Amino acid sequence: MSGIKQRDKKTKITREEILKRENDCEQFPAFSFRHLTANKAYNFEYFKKSQNERSAMLEALAVRIAEITSKSYEHWFSLPKKTGCETMPYWQFKEIKPNAINISKDDKVYVFRFNHQEYRILGIRNGKCPTLQVIGFDFDHSAYKH
Repeated sequence: MSGIKQRDKKTKITREEILKRENDCEQFPAFSFRHLTANKAYNFEYFKKSQNERSAMLEALAVRIAEITSKSYEHWFSLPKKTGCETMPYWQFKEIKPNAINISKDDKVYVFRFNHQEYRILGIRNGKCPTLQVIGFDFDHSAYKH
């Protein structure tokens, strides 16, 4: 046996393999509130007058976020819109005006229902990034035509 170690051959990964891996990976939602609208009708200020309602909403939201982040986008789109996720073009939404982000009229808004489907989380994604940028909430069914 010689004293020279054989080097392991480095595995080369092609660009196609990288793209295939990116497309095959399960994308789990993550949440960011960085671009939440300042419009009080579509942010947490909506419940400013009623602390009890606000507390109940925040509790339901926390439960739903934990649930949503535990499964992939693929899973949520495989369910009916009442329990999963639906998308709608941004032009269908009223005065939401997200904070510090430009959105085109045809960008998709992801809608997740919570609190027994009474409220809705409204968010956008940047390309294939799994982070859902929450731009607002629909607490009273006024954000778009239902």
